[in-house]
Amino acid sequence: MNFLRLLTPTVTSLLLFAPSMPAQAALSSGSSMAGSSLSSALVADFYEDEPEGVANAEPGTVLRRENIAPGVERILYSSRLEDGTPTYVSGTVMEPTEQWEGPGEAPTVVMAPGTRGMADSCAPSRSKGFLGPVSLLGSSINVNYESPLYSKFLDRGMRLVITDYIGLGTPGVHTYANRLEQGHALIDAARAAASGPVAFFGYSQGGGAAAAAAELVPEYAPELDLRATFAGAPPADLVKVLAGSPRLGPNLAYAIEGFSARSQDFSAAIDEYFNAKGKHWLEENSRSCIVDSSMRWSMTDLSELTDTGVLMSEFITSDERVRSVLEAQRIGNLRPAGKVLVGSAPNDDIVDHAQAMQLATDWQELGGEVETLEDRGGALSSRVAGGHIAGLIGQYEPAIDWLEETLSTEAESAE
Repeated sequence: MNFLRLLTPTVTSLLLFAPSMPAQAALSSGSSMAGSSLSSALVADFYEDEPEGVANAEPGTVLRRENIAPGVERILYSSRLEDGTPTYVSGTVMEPTEQWEGPGEAPTVVMAPGTRGMADSCAPSRSKGFLGPVSLLGSSINVNYESPLYSKFLDRGMRLVITDYIGLGTPGVHTYANRLEQGHALIDAARAAASGPVAFFGYSQGGGAAAAAAELVPEYAPELDLRATFAGAPPADLVKVLAGSPRLGPNLAYAIEGFSARSQDFSAAIDEYFNAKGKHWLEENSRSCIVDSSMRWSMTDLSELTDTGVLMSEFITSDERVRSVLEAQRIGNLRPAGKVLVGSAPNDDIVDHAQAMQLATDWQELGGEVETLEDRGGALSSRVAGGHIAGLIGQYEPAIDWLEETLSTEAESAE
């Protein structure tokens, strides 16, 4: 019963999306939880065996590719860690099912997924048949809850590229909410698959990644023809987001694990703060996807994870070793490329609404072409993330309409 209750928000969100799926969905055997061929050694080798040429490859170089269905390709491509170290990232390229009706060359939408978890098995491209909403991989449950969105782009003639992010699916720690690494992963996915106009699209973790990528393009990839970005529920100010929501739970653990892998000082502060139960909490979440993390830990009293007597919110804001790392992730200090739509909901119970709207204001003050989309609908449920998931449901359709209109308008202006 608890399992079903925890799955309710995700399942409901899937049902509320329009039911159409891309033609390539024949690849999937449905949403059964009977296991997955993607756990085979052959597929694991695709991700875990480092491809040749990583060290010398330009960012965005396709290093390995594999057709997994008509019009669907799994890829490994080169990117960069925050310190410039070469790495490789997995992702998926999906060709449109209809012709682009707008002017100019058909655009490529690069999707930044929402929170999937920390285990490699959580990567979007590793879910059952890629398009099947649910699959069991090892001890983790990979819910590809954004898969109903794919047809919304493909049916409008847009190519779709979905990144798995750095360290999610491929070796190394997934650097959850890391501004530079998520931005690099998204931009380099565009370089790997796009030859013409590009748009970024993401919600929640994906909204932060899309926002980061939009403001990194002018310096990191000035050659990219980025025309539009939708950043829904972007965690632009991690200090406010992580310290401000008592419902974050697993997301907080993911962020801690990711930043600990990049900063020794951050890691030392974490080691001092958490007790044995807290360290077990971090370790378990590092091997989990968002559904199983939520099943096990969503109701955890964070005060039980430390013996210091300091609240988590106080620890995040007062320990300089932690705060400085989180402040370095702040999005909104650089003018974004192209046009941007920032979406948020006042009743979002996971990603603070005020800081999302502040991102839009910050960009506007820098001269960015930024609009806002405020979803004032009710929460999906009173359970954890009910308001956050409702925000996705309320925003995705107008956001995709805005994206299509903006891409068409920009194409007309370019002719």
